[in-house]
Amino acid sequence: MTDENEAMVPSARLREESGLKRAAQARVAELEAEVASLGKRADAAATLASELETLRATHTSAVAAWEQERAVYQLGVTDPEAIEVARHLHARLPEAGRPPLAEWLRSVRETPASAPRALQPYFTPAPSPSAPTPSASSGPPATAQRPAATAPAAGQGRLDAAQIREMTQEAVRTGDYTRLRDALPAIRASVRNGVS
Repeated sequence: MTDENEAMVPSARLREESGLKRAAQARVAELEAEVASLGKRADAAATLASELETLRATHTSAVAAWEQERAVYQLGVTDPEAIEVARHLHARLPEAGRPPLAEWLRSVRETPASAPRALQPYFTPAPSPSAPTPSASSGPPATAQRPAATAPAAGQGRLDAAQIREMTQEAVRTGDYTRLRDALPAIRASVRNGVS
């Protein structure tokens, strides 16, 4: 009988051991759930890190493109077609020793005769109209008059968006902003009254 008594565990001790086992199992379940949650977070962090690197690369290339475009604009080239042609011709230069686009365009601007033919019209100054030689029969030379602005003067009417856009594009294309400047009061009035 002594062997049976020695093998028996007191009930208090058995309850204590069972409680410890249940607590340990609950803690293991908690830790497994935490590990699964942390695994999901790690996957999300890896995805975000990858997206961040992609965004950084996109941002860097966008900044480089803007710097290039800004430098080209500073050289006086504002025509989108000219910029595209310049980029294409610049990309065709041998990669070894290729100067930055703005530097290359600066050299083209300084010597337009040696520029690629596709770019020459953008850098060659337009010939100035020669003054007509007055003849005795023609009378006094006519004074150059600016074309009449089609924009109404301040208080004389409204401009629609198409008229404003057309005047702006003409000013950018020709470099003559007088018509646009003269129409500013009418443009402001149209904006205040709601441009259609």
